[in-house]
Amino acid sequence: GVGGRKVRIAMTKGTLITIGLVCGGAWMMPGAMAQPVEPPRGTDAGSPTHDEVVALREENRKLREEVAELKKAIEGSRKDFSELRGQIAALMGQLQDFKVVMQRMLAGGTGVGGHGTSAQPAAKAEVPKDPLACPASMAAELRRRYEKDFHDPAPETEAGRKQRQTEVQRWCREMPKMLRGRARWLVKLIDVGNEEVGKETVKYQVLDAMTREPLGEEVVSPLPLAHVARVKGLASGTLMEVGALMEAEPTFNASRAGGSVFDYPPLLGAYAESGVRVEWTSVEAIKDSARPTPDRNNPR
Repeated sequence: GVGGRKVRIAMTKGTLITIGLVCGGAWMMPGAMAQPVEPPRGTDAGSPTHDEVVALREENRKLREEVAELKKAIEGSRKDFSELRGQIAALMGQLQDFKVVMQRMLAGGTGVGGHGTSAQPAAKAEVPKDPLACPASMAAELRRRYEKDFHDPAPETEAGRKQRQTEVQRWCREMPKMLRGRARWLVKLIDVGNEEVGKETVKYQVLDAMTREPLGEEVVSPLPLAHVARVKGLASGTLMEVGALMEAEPTFNASRAGGSVFDYPPLLGAYAESGVRVEWTSVEAIKDSARPTPDRNNPR
């Protein structure tokens, strides 16, 4: 007996045949002893099931979609913010324009070079089609060319807007070279003033040479130094023959895609403001058209 157990050994010619243990009155073979049980593969308690894997994948898909929507919303907010800044800048520009208009109205003036309008009654004569007939004719021709070159509405996409702005900016640079020339007008003097310190301006009305009816509106233009003394000595209402160099002078403004409340300077269309530059080259007063202003230092 070994440890209280009985062992039977069968020997045949010196060879061990069978070893058995007797325990509790029963035979126990070594192979019949208890062995640890392994769980089936794929059923480990720490591994997710097939249904759990499917659910996790669906949850990940939903999260990715939500992230994409959030990114899209952020980009939209940035675009809205950029457009809002542009609108604020445009409003600030319009406010500044309004201040300029009010200052000139209080001073009795209008826009320089045909930009502004006057409180005087509308012109009775029809504005000629010849661009050099008067500043109003040049402004009308400039508008006609803009509408011809940009007859399609401005694109609404960001890329389209940038392309249109580039085209309008180029157009504004080319127009002064294409619409310019020398003219000779009959004008009525209205006033001489100072647009800025040291810069004289002259307010006048171009007239039809035959009927002497106004052509367009009153205009304020820079008065060259060579003519200041002569024009200042003339009374308001004096008629003059004026030689002038005139050219279209449109201005590109990326912040003005549409008209403003005061429309100053006048808008030709998206991103282009109207403008006409006039430079007096000669002045000759018509005798007896108005009494000259007495010289204060030498009254007659």
